[in-house]
Amino acid sequence: MVESFSEKKPKDTSEFDARLSLLRRELDEITTKLIELIKQRMLIIEKIATLKKEFNMPVEDSSREAEIMDRIERLVEQENRKLGTSLIDYKTVQKIMELLISDAKRLMHKVRSE
Repeated sequence: MVESFSEKKPKDTSEFDARLSLLRRELDEITTKLIELIKQRMLIIEKIATLKKEFNMPVEDSSREAEIMDRIERLVEQENRKLGTSLIDYKTVQKIMELLISDAKRLMHKVRSE
């Protein structure tokens, strides 16, 4: 019978555990930075919403959204070229940006209604 990966148990896992713990701490730090960046982004969105309200401008701007998505695609391509691989999946980044844009619109509508 062939042993599956999950069935293989190293004799001493202390090195594995230590290295995994270190990598997970690095991921946790990146997650913390991502949340801080999202907060900063939303604070700017709030200012934009206030400005749009002041000048009676619409919340949605489809040309700006298209510009953002085009820029994101170029950035992902550039980073993948630097890496020499397609490590970063554009579709994943696109979905993340779509969520951020959707949340930005939610906030703008909220500011607009206040």
